[in-house]
Amino acid sequence: MKMVIIGFFLDFEEATLLQKLLQGEGIYCQIVKEGKYWNALVEDKESKKSREIISENSSP
Repeated sequence: MKMVIIGFFLDFEEATLLQKLLQGEGIYCQIVKEGKYWNALVEDKESKKSREIISENSSP
């Protein structure tokens, strides 16, 4: 699964708040510690769509 950073240089409270808000909307959000800051990542929907199209086109 390809992930895209949507928030960076966040403190832990900001990162967890963003994660909770996105999860409330049904969007999976992963937070990752980078040094003393946190990054928020979500799945890249565009690459997922292109993978689905490729798999649909490759079926006989």
